[in-house]
Amino acid sequence: MKKYRLLKNESLKICGRTVYRIISLADFGDVRKGDIGGFIESESNLSHSGRAWVGKSAVVIESAVVKDNANVSGLAVIHGFAAVYGNASVSGGSEGRINDTPDYLNREYVEIGGFASVYDNANVRHGAKIYQYGKVFGNAKVSNRAVVKGFAEICGHSVVSGNARITDHSAVSGNAIVKGYAFLKNCAAVKGNAVVTGDAVVMGNYVLGGAKRVSKGVLSGLRNPRYL
Repeated sequence: MKKYRLLKNESLKICGRTVYRIISLADFGDVRKGDIGGFIESESNLSHSGRAWVGKSAVVIESAVVKDNANVSGLAVIHGFAAVYGNASVSGGSEGRINDTPDYLNREYVEIGGFASVYDNANVRHGAKIYQYGKVFGNAKVSNRAVVKGFAEICGHSVVSGNARITDHSAVSGNAIVKGYAFLKNCAAVKGNAVVTGDAVVMGNYVLGGAKRVSKGVLSGLRNPRYL
């Protein structure tokens, strides 16, 4: 049984692709029959099973998919081969409107692209960008203008926010917090109850754990970090 249909008379061009507004055909989760949703390119972008939904200002295009009980709302664009599933929540801000070329520099926009995935009970919101093969899962939260890309993983109950960048094969796990302009690269790991803030850089296989805190400087497991 289908839980929504495309409104062929209400479409937009997003990044050169035609997307259609959706309308619910049944009650499920917090959605009621007749509720107006966001825009998708085809029914392959949003599963008819579970409570998955795409809210009014959100867009899902290309081969991206939202399924299970995941919810995408606000100014959010899911594209490429990205997947949002499980009980994950992706929520952009409410300011502005979707147009042909989304203003990704708008701090309210959330973008999930490439082969990125957001799942379990993860929450991505307010300007965060998840690119390439980045993963956010468990009960992790990524927000503000934080960027997760490469093969980076954010999991556990960790929090990444501000303008933090998590790249390469780096990971944030446990109850760790990475925020401000902190930068993790080259297989760095922050775990336990560790906190990285300010403009600190953690890199080169360095593992920061326990309840350690760092707010400046470079922590590296490499002998010559200045050359990277």
